[in-house]
Amino acid sequence: MNDKFTSAILYFENKDVSVNQFDKTVIKPVFIMLKCKNKNIYLNHKKIVCLYLGQLNVSVSDRIAKNMPEDKDVLCELMIQNEKKKFNDIEYYPSFIYVCGNQTNIENIRKQEINSYEPEEKEIPLDAMK
Repeated sequence: MNDKFTSAILYFENKDVSVNQFDKTVIKPVFIMLKCKNKNIYLNHKKIVCLYLGQLNVSVSDRIAKNMPEDKDVLCELMIQNEKKKFNDIEYYPSFIYVCGNQTNIENIRKQEINSYEPEEKEIPLDAMK
């Protein structure tokens, strides 16, 4: 993470959590807040899809996966602190999972337009082939 960020909060729907081919739990953020020292940066789903050219999939640690709420109808927050730690020679960023409790945030995040990425293929100019 960048030094100017103190933490990142990734909001995701618990019903969309899945397990990938590597047997790792994966979340699909629909909103991201980057907490900065002077000003927060907000990425709605449309911005996320544009930045990552599609849905961002984030695999989480087994510890986080075990702490996922049982209720599939909740909006969750994955908080990742920008303070590198070390355990048994493994570097990591502390992270925690929460159920979003702010009703206004839940409503606003859920009513945003959820987008998918559709690549726009442009013709390659002939002079590019030279």
